[in-house]
Amino acid sequence: MKQFVTFQIQKQLFGIDILNVLEIFSAELITTIPQSPACVKGLVNVRGQIVTVLNLASILKLPVRIEPKSPEIILLKSQSDLKKRRLQQDHLEWEAANENLGLNIDLIGDIIEVEEPLSPLPPSVDSIERSYVKGVVNRGKHLLIILSLKSIFDDL
Repeated sequence: MKQFVTFQIQKQLFGIDILNVLEIFSAELITTIPQSPACVKGLVNVRGQIVTVLNLASILKLPVRIEPKSPEIILLKSQSDLKKRRLQQDHLEWEAANENLGLNIDLIGDIIEVEEPLSPLPPSVDSIERSYVKGVVNRGKHLLIILSLKSIFDDL
């Protein structure tokens, strides 16, 4: 069994492995960076630490959307977080960055437990970049799309 943090972007349900998540918070102010790539939403100050916020909707190639008034940020573990907690790199599914990174999402969901293996993404789902999908889980009325942070960050 694995645990996943679930969240919504444009009413689509996504999840990432909870082991990659340091914390989740609402951002009052995200400072945009002029001439930055579309995948960079901006910077936010979290208790004195500067966090680069990535625009996950843009990375997943989802259509342009109306931003929520108070976007939520999933703060990912960094190399320094691993060292502080005496965790090994293999604790994460991706090569942790040296900098603090956050993912801009619309709405946080729940933490759920899922039995592996995951189902493959159905061919009829073509609204997101397929290479970033680790698998899917049927959640009743909704399809939970589990993202591969490794694939996402390998492409950035």
